[in-house]
Amino acid sequence: MLKEAGIVRVSVEAQRRIYHLELAGFIELELWLQNIKKFWSGRLNVLENQLRKSSVKSRRRKNGHKTRRTSDLSGKFMRQPAVRFERILPGPIERVWEFLTETERLPGWFGHGVIEHRAGGAVTLLDGHIRGVVTQWKPPRLLAYTWNVFSPGDEETHYPNPT
Repeated sequence: MLKEAGIVRVSVEAQRRIYHLELAGFIELELWLQNIKKFWSGRLNVLENQLRKSSVKSRRRKNGHKTRRTSDLSGKFMRQPAVRFERILPGPIERVWEFLTETERLPGWFGHGVIEHRAGGAVTLLDGHIRGVVTQWKPPRLLAYTWNVFSPGDEETHYPNPT
């Protein structure tokens, strides 16, 4: 996999395989990660603004208090094939859950889509551009789903699926 991605090059010396790191592969990986960071940073900024606007009560209670904004925009590679970004969002967890999962709330920050409210449920986001399956559903604290990118009109993705 690393060889196919251009991260390493392999040379053979008798029965040994020697792996060499390829700078070009790491540069391509960094560019990819920058695009992912840009995408998610923009989406999460919009979500945060939508959450702030959604509750007049919460603004009144915060009167004179600054809301702490914590985020990790550097992106962390995980042991499984994933990248993780973290951000503390304003408002009660139930309201954040609603914005993350309810069909009528998704267009305001993420585009049209549907998330079936159960493990094994279908996920369709960005008008079908993103499709997946809910892998974990534990309201209001845990939502996880697979993420596959589809071109318009395609039934199969041209991107590799993690196994």
